Amino acid sequence: MKINLTPRLSAPTTTTLQFRPKDETEARGPVDQFRPSEKTPPPADPEPAQPGDKREFWTWDMSVMPPGSKRITSTCRAVGDNTNIWVDDAVWERLVTEDDVILLQRRMEKQSPTGSTDPRKGIAEINHDYFGKAPRGLDGDSKVNVLLTEFASFRGTVMDGYFNAFDTMTDENAQSEYDQRSNESNVIYLNAAARRISSDYMQGVLAHEHHHLLHFPHDQDEESWLGEMLGEVAMKVNGYHTDMGHVARHQSRPDRPLVSQTYVDYGACMLFGSYLTEQFGHGFIEHLTKNPDNGIESINSSLTELGQQTDFQKLFADWTVANYADARGVVSPGLHYGTLDVPAPAETPLPSADFRDKQALKPSGVKYYRLPNTPVSLELASQTEGFEAELLEFDGRKLTRKPFENGSTLKAHPDRIVVVRSLAAEEAEFELIGRTPEA
Repeated sequence: MKINLTPRLSAPTTTTLQFRPKDETEARGPVDQFRPSEKTPPPADPEPAQPGDKREFWTWDMSVMPPGSKRITSTCRAVGDNTNIWVDDAVWERLVTEDDVILLQRRMEKQSPTGSTDPRKGIAEINHDYFGKAPRGLDGDSKVNVLLTEFASFRGTVMDGYFNAFDTMTDENAQSEYDQRSNESNVIYLNAAARRISSDYMQGVLAHEHHHLLHFPHDQDEESWLGEMLGEVAMKVNGYHTDMGHVARHQSRPDRPLVSQTYVDYGACMLFGSYLTEQFGHGFIEHLTKNPDNGIESINSSLTELGQQTDFQKLFADWTVANYADARGVVSPGLHYGTLDVPAPAETPLPSADFRDKQALKPSGVKYYRLPNTPVSLELASQTEGFEAELLEFDGRKLTRKPFENGSTLKAHPDRIVVVRSLAAEEAEFELIGRTPEA
């Protein structure tokens, strides 16, 4: 079975990496999935790391894709209750200083920024509350090793950090099955050359990747967009709103899908993750993390099991309205953000009542149209099922949602939006048609 991993990028979108077994002809059953290796028995009381200890780690060589492997020598620079911080000797005092390590360790263990769910807690404890405890590694230790090193770029693209699922396999299995290497322990890898390693941005990356390590034992084959969405939740609940630039870029292209099997839009993920957290709280995120279902099915089954009378389709519709209404100051329940200031999405102005606009949308893409302040008859046409539209009428901060009915005649209104959204099975075309009503 192929393994999908999504390293963190500074770019607004990232592509999922796919690793396939060397023997693709091997017969695999319908329930086959990536499974971590188990040693029998693992060390009961592993020797704890101490500052000054030396250790070699396998890391990814990012200059090629899929990544190759290289080995680096590091020194343990800090030890806490939940975390050991190791620094590649090649970057010590060149890219990473003692002050950087002290700040990262404090953020992981003791104190998160103002704006987190609890500034008296560090990243590790807050993430444990939302996503569960760290698993026991193959070395018998549940502590997380944070490795600060330097990543090569690939064709100008620089990765910020990653969690490597191959570390949950024995090195022997990783090599024989995937031509990869394993450190056989809990490791998060951060790029000390991307930005200042102790910056708020890289602290947010650490919270994001720490989530992946906690999430993986519960759901090894989760769809990338949902896993990255939960990673964005980890950043937000720890007080890191450092991806708001990605939110702004998504709002400039709301047609970019939330749900995708090939790439991830961080802005969409941060918005939807924040929306779910605000609507359903900590308990829902914890349940979703531990839900073995995948993607939309996972969201729907968690909602059902927690007694919520809604589903992904209804939430997606409300979310697309909230993404527009928040910037208009709307405070209706479920139609705005209480913890984010979301910029207005791009909209297409329609200059007159007579128009035809033909577009293609990917599944979970959205288009917003501003209607002219004249009477108009509207029609939404598509040969593909899965498109829906809705009317939004504003009177200052008051929002009225109205159903879209093909062929209906609308009176003039000075501030009216049509939202067109797709939950079709694949990318498809639609056409929005306007006509001047007959007198």
